[in-house]
Amino acid sequence: MNFLDYKYYVIGCLGVGDIICSLNALDNIGRERRRRINAVVVRPDYFSRVADIYRAMNFSNVDLQFRPWPIPELAPDDFRIFQAWGMDVTWVKGWLYGWGLRECLGAEYMAKPRNSNTITKDLVGVSFTVVSKPIKNISPTNMVKTINKLIDSGKKVRYFGLDHTGNIRSAFQDRISYGDSNLYETFKQIGECESFIGADSGMAWLAVFQRIPTTILVGRGLAKLPCAFGEIPWATIEHECP
Repeated sequence: MNFLDYKYYVIGCLGVGDIICSLNALDNIGRERRRRINAVVVRPDYFSRVADIYRAMNFSNVDLQFRPWPIPELAPDDFRIFQAWGMDVTWVKGWLYGWGLRECLGAEYMAKPRNSNTITKDLVGVSFTVVSKPIKNISPTNMVKTINKLIDSGKKVRYFGLDHTGNIRSAFQDRISYGDSNLYETFKQIGECESFIGADSGMAWLAVFQRIPTTILVGRGLAKLPCAFGEIPWATIEHECP
């Protein structure tokens, strides 16, 4: 069966960035094929995460549902595991073209939030929270330097995600604010920032999808820069400074 014509798509990648990109890709399949798309989550522990992103974004061609696995009434030809591609493929064109789309390609087809937020002047969102591949993070020293530069230039800083190294709160305490642990609230709070600086992570994807000017810094131990954010005009990605 053509990849674009399955009855159900089971979301196979459940990181925040993978979820939002996968839902957007499914939305574009529905737009190009002029049909409704059934997106399925089979892990109950992840459904709330997917649902938070789904209700925050306007995926107008996707219906989201939780179905315990296995789904007995589905034949093998009824569904496809929808697995996000790796960091060496541009997302807005490369992934989608590889899946068979030919019309709904590019940043203009990125979904938009259901609700717009009021931007807070001089508020910058920051997040260095990669767990699955820590080498993507800049060094703890440069995390502190990055935030200090923002504060010294008169910016207000809001840090999102877990402080895995423990040095953010110890270095700044109440000199900066911290994002909510709830994903839906995190999405809204990132939307209040006038810009965003962070690692190649789910928090950066939440910023990019809200059209926030985003600078992604990755550790110098990563041999080459990830391609996933390529072709998004309001996002730049670069190695940390030595």
